[in-house]
Amino acid sequence: MKSKDADEDPRGRCHRDDRGRGLEAFVAAAARELPRGPRVNAVSPGWVRETLAALGEPEGGIPAADVARSYVEAVETAGLPGRTLVP
Repeated sequence: MKSKDADEDPRGRCHRDDRGRGLEAFVAAAARELPRGPRVNAVSPGWVRETLAALGEPEGGIPAADVARSYVEAVETAGLPGRTLVP
């Protein structure tokens, strides 16, 4: 799972790369194997701007509002089974 700013600021990513790929694989497999009805998607924002600001990093990250829009898209859009959305 990669976000738009992941390549710009690699801090804190090494522990998450393998987990992200595992989660992405799980989402795709669950979407294929579950009976029709449940929708399985993931939202992968990378660093969130407001979190970075709270940690003392005033620059970078994706606005929480963009992450929220991706979440709503994952929930409300038909035809997106097994996708990882990157805001």
